[in-house]
Amino acid sequence: MKKFIKNILNTVLNKTGLRRVVYVYSNDKNYILPNHPVEGKLRGQNAFVTGANGALGRAITAVLISHGAKVYAVGRNKEKLWQLEEEMNQLHPNSCKACIANLENEAELSSAVKECLKENEKLDIWVNCAGGSAREKAKPIVEQEMDIIDMVITSNLRTCIIGCKIAASYMIKQCSGSIINISSNIVNRGKPAYSDYVATKAGVIGFTRNLALELGPSGIRVNSISPSFIQRGEYDQNQREYLLRTSCLNRIGTPEDVAHAVAFMASSEASFITAQNLLVDGARHLWVPMG
Repeated sequence: MKKFIKNILNTVLNKTGLRRVVYVYSNDKNYILPNHPVEGKLRGQNAFVTGANGALGRAITAVLISHGAKVYAVGRNKEKLWQLEEEMNQLHPNSCKACIANLENEAELSSAVKECLKENEKLDIWVNCAGGSAREKAKPIVEQEMDIIDMVITSNLRTCIIGCKIAASYMIKQCSGSIINISSNIVNRGKPAYSDYVATKAGVIGFTRNLALELGPSGIRVNSISPSFIQRGEYDQNQREYLLRTSCLNRIGTPEDVAHAVAFMASSEASFITAQNLLVDGARHLWVPMG
């Protein structure tokens, strides 16, 4: 049914002359993103997006493609990445290629990137989107098992550092490039039972700033983006009311809210912006509980 609906949308949009990208971010919802013409602001650029099989990574992939970039979707989930590659290439031929690799293994990831760029070694944009919290296994730090803590540190901070190291090795040679790391506004707010996750996301911001200092002389910009709660699926009425109440804009963030910020940071429009952490959170970091 989902594929049928998407095909109908594409047919209608094509007949009306509107060029669009359809982005499915959960099991039962579609997003339609503007598709800029081929002279988009990222035209001719090669971009790598880690964690591209997730809701946020898929949105970033779609938006970068809509601005003219070719995106290499990086991760371990072959089925989801191949599906993403197929969906994007149906809308924009040769715009997306799955890059299958274990992000925790530097040698494996480096080899996969080298294979992707064997015909064109130019690497313009690198987005570290992979990561996540312990979710249902989250506990107060005194109760948490060290293997879970190690997993959270590895998936959020270690993979970010490895990705940046590999990207920088290409960008230094060409004296250009933009690296964007996804952190979280949880660093500003905190959350009980998520101390390990908060530590890793704070580490991403600190690492981003210092790496910008390190790579700036080579013409490379490094920034981070910190989203708040981003809609990835369904939520009950109580959660919806809470999320609306704690947003200054009275709406819930979507994956493409973050994706458009990534596209801006990656483009020449942000050519004098580096070492910054951009909050994309509807100002939730200002919200104070009332009674």
